[in-house]
Amino acid sequence: MKPAISFCLIFYFICSGLYTVAQKKALADDAKKAMLDATKYMVEQVSVNGGYVGTYLPDLSRRWGELEFYKTQIQVQSDGVVSMGNIFLDAYAATGDEYYYQAAEKAAKALIWGQLPCGGWNYIIDFAGDRSLKNWYNTIGKNAWGFEEFNHYYGNATFDDVTTSDAAKFLLRIYLQKLDISYKPALDKAIAFVLESQYPLGGWPQRYPLKYDYPHHFKDDYTSFYTFNDDVIWGNIDFLIQCYVTLGEERLLDPIKRGMNFYLITQQGNPQGGWGLQYDMDLKPAHARSYEPPALVPSATYEHCMLLLRFYEYTGDRRFLARIPDAIEWLENSRLPQNETGGGRYTHPVFIEAGTNKALYAHRSGTGVIDGRYWYDYKDEKPLLHYGAKTNVPVEKLKEEYKRIASLSPQEATKNSPLKIESFQNDITPQQYYETAWPLDDGPDVARRKYNASVKIDESQVRKIINSLDAQHRWMVKHIQISRPYAVTNDGVETNTAKLSDEGGRGIMDASDQEYLSTREYMKNMQLLINYIKQKENPVATIKETPVYEVLKAAKPVKIDGNWNKREWKNIKAANIANYMGKIPAFRPVAAAKMMYDEENLYLIFQVKDRFVQCVTLQYNGPVWKDAAVEFFFSPDTDTPGAYFNLEINCGGTALMGYHNTAQKKSIQIDSNDIKKIEIAHSLPKRVYPEIVDPVTWTIECKIPLRLLEKYATITTPGRAVAWRANFYKIAEQGSNPHYITWSLVNNPKPNFHLPEFFGVLKFHN
Repeated sequence: MKPAISFCLIFYFICSGLYTVAQKKALADDAKKAMLDATKYMVEQVSVNGGYVGTYLPDLSRRWGELEFYKTQIQVQSDGVVSMGNIFLDAYAATGDEYYYQAAEKAAKALIWGQLPCGGWNYIIDFAGDRSLKNWYNTIGKNAWGFEEFNHYYGNATFDDVTTSDAAKFLLRIYLQKLDISYKPALDKAIAFVLESQYPLGGWPQRYPLKYDYPHHFKDDYTSFYTFNDDVIWGNIDFLIQCYVTLGEERLLDPIKRGMNFYLITQQGNPQGGWGLQYDMDLKPAHARSYEPPALVPSATYEHCMLLLRFYEYTGDRRFLARIPDAIEWLENSRLPQNETGGGRYTHPVFIEAGTNKALYAHRSGTGVIDGRYWYDYKDEKPLLHYGAKTNVPVEKLKEEYKRIASLSPQEATKNSPLKIESFQNDITPQQYYETAWPLDDGPDVARRKYNASVKIDESQVRKIINSLDAQHRWMVKHIQISRPYAVTNDGVETNTAKLSDEGGRGIMDASDQEYLSTREYMKNMQLLINYIKQKENPVATIKETPVYEVLKAAKPVKIDGNWNKREWKNIKAANIANYMGKIPAFRPVAAAKMMYDEENLYLIFQVKDRFVQCVTLQYNGPVWKDAAVEFFFSPDTDTPGAYFNLEINCGGTALMGYHNTAQKKSIQIDSNDIKKIEIAHSLPKRVYPEIVDPVTWTIECKIPLRLLEKYATITTPGRAVAWRANFYKIAEQGSNPHYITWSLVNNPKPNFHLPEFFGVLKFHN
């Protein structure tokens, strides 16, 4: 051990990522240069009249989105012109560089060029005009097996994949940016189209103006049906709400309210209180594509219930809450049998038959449009893979949200409603507010505008992204799914033009080292650099968000018995472990930790309110993280914050421990005989199997000898004014409810606890 001195504490904060202003400015300048270089290439070399598709060969000789495209075409769907236009406006907001605004203007002009006379948009804009687009549909579109929405040329607009509503939102956004009146006619035209296409009952069709000319596989043309799938109805409601807030037009209120009310009209009666993806004119669940049966859909039911909760917050009308319990009851009664959950990965089938409540599974056979077929039945063998057969529905999350929001009075619920009659209480106008704190949609666009400065950006990742630009200032990718160009065999047979996939529909990735230019990769890297620049401009806010846990000194040695409620812990503040990494689990455990110390030991206790608990690892240094487990990662040397211990203990009290020095690239496993010197108490049995599905509260308490740590590393003795870095975790990698939870937020795309740069602070007191 070594004594603590003030210099060590200062050095600790330097090593925690607080670079000098000059260093931060240099990296930010490099980030801005990389952003501008990459954007200039996309705008000046890749775009077609300001528009884009998703993927290109390096020489731009081929390009595709969901399907192969002509060089004269751009896509309006995700990863195309709308997505790129939004990222340009994000970059403009972060940097003030007019080049980005000009790039967004080009995207907007491309959209306006492709806006149909009716006011909406098709999936594709073809600058070669109608004859070229029809030829595309007659060749590439017609032969795209599984992409039935492209098999027929309708000549009208689509709401599918929020194509029209997202394009309209982008025009609204760029109009509000500078109130440039040149964008207002196209925006007004889009608003008029959304209003005209709404059915009297409040829903919208998939395509409009209505057409019925493509019966498919002996089934009615489904494009006129009321359509929830791919956010058709919600996308339009959200667009109209944004227009109502920013443009202030009272005429939009009635369509908004009818749209919300349509969710109530279409909920099925008990005992199947769920929803389908589309409905016929008799309001019965209807078919769509060949692999989409007239069925109820658990995932859509969950999403609709979450929207109904939001509608209550918009209106204060408790009708939107009234039948959510019916939907929850149906979801509970429709769970898959345990032996069909894929080891806990799934909770529900994708489709459930109306009336019988039996699971329906889609299948396919063949090689293309000519010889291929889709069908559905009750068997889950060899299911359709490109659409999915089973899913995970977070019913517990829905229950928690319903309980929370239903407890609010109408006045409390509508406190921040965009539809509430009140004066606008802000120092800026609603038009400016749209760009800074838009409160409505929790999709990706709004996530950008709600940027959270407390999410720390890994500067090594920033540098990696900057350095990954190639000589032409491109971010390239490998191993993606590629499309197939239109082709005809020697026998005159047209071949499948859908992306490469196996017989079940699973995408086949290019295993070679071929590189591709991807708008998605460009946008992903731009977004991280944009967020870094925002963070750099307000570093103090980020520093304040680093959590600090005050570690008090124990008055006397603590008896290790696993009792969370005993006197010694009663007045000790808990560190709440509540930040999720990766996918949010269906059930969210409630976990917390408390800590004390004395001259010889660290004392630590965890409490977890849990479900789906299992514990099968019994040997020291075994894979305890796969079980329900808690973990304590800590850097005890203030001079070397990148060196840390990881102590991981499953709910049965079996431990794993290691020591890592990132600077030296050294990792060692702590000897099991030394781990046994850590006294551990656990409230659950050593082995828990089968898993405990019902609610259970369990604890882990331990005593860590400081001399044990000293055997493997230099440590700064705990005491007044000493600060270590650390993080507390809760994990369960296997079982029915996998999750990764942290005390100090870890900003990483994949779950990874071994990132000491995201540790919080343990501040010791006498």
